[in-house]
Amino acid sequence: MVEGPAYMRFADALCSEHQERITRTGFWVPELPLGNGLDVSACQACIARVNKQVAVSGPGLEIRGGMGQWLPSDQAREYAAVHEAGHAVVGVTLGMKPLQASLSGEGGQVDWDTESLGRLDSAVDRHNYAALMVAGAVASKQWLAHQGLDTPANRLDAAQSGFSDLLTLQTALGEFADVPKLIAVASPAVDQLLADSWPQVMAIAKQLQDRTHLSGEELNALMDAPPRERNEAQSAGQQAPTKAAATSKSTRSTKTAPTTSIGGTGMSLIDQARTTLAGTQERGNYILGALRQAQLDLETNATEVAGVSTEAQTPMEIAGIYRQALEQIDQVMGLVSQAATSTEAYAVSLQG
Repeated sequence: MVEGPAYMRFADALCSEHQERITRTGFWVPELPLGNGLDVSACQACIARVNKQVAVSGPGLEIRGGMGQWLPSDQAREYAAVHEAGHAVVGVTLGMKPLQASLSGEGGQVDWDTESLGRLDSAVDRHNYAALMVAGAVASKQWLAHQGLDTPANRLDAAQSGFSDLLTLQTALGEFADVPKLIAVASPAVDQLLADSWPQVMAIAKQLQDRTHLSGEELNALMDAPPRERNEAQSAGQQAPTKAAATSKSTRSTKTAPTTSIGGTGMSLIDQARTTLAGTQERGNYILGALRQAQLDLETNATEVAGVSTEAQTPMEIAGIYRQALEQIDQVMGLVSQAATSTEAYAVSLQG
């Protein structure tokens, strides 16, 4: 047996299919239902890659995930601090009240006042809580890009290192919402928010590196604005997430952002989603109208070309092609109508 490394990088243990899927989503969670088929321990192609390395290194092979192990110590500490700063920036922007943030060893955490996190039965609060929990991983990925380290392998390790936050999200909201859908909606918004607030992210990260602990007041001060008051009508008399769900923990992660500030007020993720869905519905109706017009034009062309000659082969062939196109448009209209119905149903669910 040839002597080799006693460890294997997480990214190297993945088959090409899992590499593509995890890179595309930006997140990796092994457990269902969030896993969505990403339990690599059950993938024969992934197992074959690991066994190949075991044949070289021996049975003591260790698969190591997380970016911190592949960075110099100073960069690893900054990477961890940025992850926690991402949570802090997004939470404060959404009006949540931070109690403290800390950094130690391979990771850190941000603690929140549970009442400021809102209600589990409020769609707005669920979307905002999802934004809070994906923020660390999104911030980490943005940091990789800023450092010129946004390689395929690093993206995979960053995705793996943020999974504990997503498991916390699943534990808190799993019985109330479709958590994978919440993540899909929250992630692009968080990405934009953190990109717009990157100076604040780095300011908090630097202080965490230097001092290892920041109070809630210090976090707010570094954001250069106090947290916005929540709408009392939105949060009165409702259950908040449990204390376990009120702490965003990490071992290290990636990037993303959730609200757009307008005149000092915030548009929540769910408001953004509703606005996006309304635009989608409007365009869908336009598409259906255009397709109906195309149907009429195709039928007219087919009829007129066929009328040129009922005996000549070429006009009849042309008319046949138009009618084939007409059938295909019927199929496209069915798909667009199905998408419109699903969009409308999802928009209604956001009002819950």
